[in-house]
Amino acid sequence: MSKGPGILIIDPDTIAAEALAALLNKQGYAAHHARSCADAGTLLQGLQAQSDAHDIGVLLIDQDAAGRRLEAMRGLLADRPRLVPVMMSAFRKVAAAVSAMRLGAADYLLKPVIEAELYDAVQRAHQRHLFVVERDLAQQEVKQPAEHGEQSPGTGWQPMPLNEAMKAPERRILLAALEANGWNRGETAKQLGINRTTLYKKIRQHRLDEPA
Repeated sequence: MSKGPGILIIDPDTIAAEALAALLNKQGYAAHHARSCADAGTLLQGLQAQSDAHDIGVLLIDQDAAGRRLEAMRGLLADRPRLVPVMMSAFRKVAAAVSAMRLGAADYLLKPVIEAELYDAVQRAHQRHLFVVERDLAQQEVKQPAEHGEQSPGTGWQPMPLNEAMKAPERRILLAALEANGWNRGETAKQLGINRTTLYKKIRQHRLDEPA
């Protein structure tokens, strides 16, 4: 296993998870695998005992049809707010995608996953994780007396602007919603909880053209 930014894949399908891990290891990540969120919690506790848990910054989670794994993820993140999830799903459920983003998911990928989209989503999630870590370190430094002489957090990494970070996942959710509703703008806007004017602006912004 490569030694690099840690990713925890949560997927009951061991074969699929191992294939994803192989792709990510080639990109310099260190991929771990758990079959469920409960197993993930146990694995993270074990890594914590080995002082390796801090290396895990991204959760790559397969979404089940019933949405139970999304709820389980909520509990997992409650105790580990620095983890950033990326959801994967074989089901075109817009509501699930929106729920995942509200829980802090950096992206929502449809399966079979496209490699370029996988790498892009994981990189964005890892950047968000680094931002949270540096923010927490900065807050701790402010609380500590100046005479302690602690080193300030590194400044070599700069977070991606939020509007840039959200472009790709927002475009994918919009496209999935439009396709699920047969490109009916009214139904799509209602499903996404936005008005038609906002939807039209986003369609133009992301250059989404209805199939001929």
